[in-house]
Amino acid sequence: MHSADCGTDHALVCNKLLISPRKFFCSSAKCSPSINSAAMKNDSSTLLLKSLLSVKAMPDYPGTNVEDAWSKFRSLAMDSTVSAFGLRQRKQPDWFCESTNVLIPAVKARHEARLQLKT
Repeated sequence: MHSADCGTDHALVCNKLLISPRKFFCSSAKCSPSINSAAMKNDSSTLLLKSLLSVKAMPDYPGTNVEDAWSKFRSLAMDSTVSAFGLRQRKQPDWFCESTNVLIPAVKARHEARLQLKT
């Protein structure tokens, strides 16, 4: 419909607006532990792994679920590998843990400020 002045169109505009609160940053889930692959060069460690896997080897059970068998084998292999080679150690010190007395109050103050701003 044209108006009397200027010949412009005036139309009613409808819009839906979805408002949802933003989530605070959450760290991701922990990943699986890193195995010390440098220990694979050690013949004694590889022999230990072979002996652990042969001792703990699972017998074949007829009619078992494939998913269950795979999860048991995976946990068996991971446990044996970790006990034979060990876990990889950090080369650099964790800077966040070393300076928690400074960083934790700053993080809490920032969190409180964001909460007050949003309310």
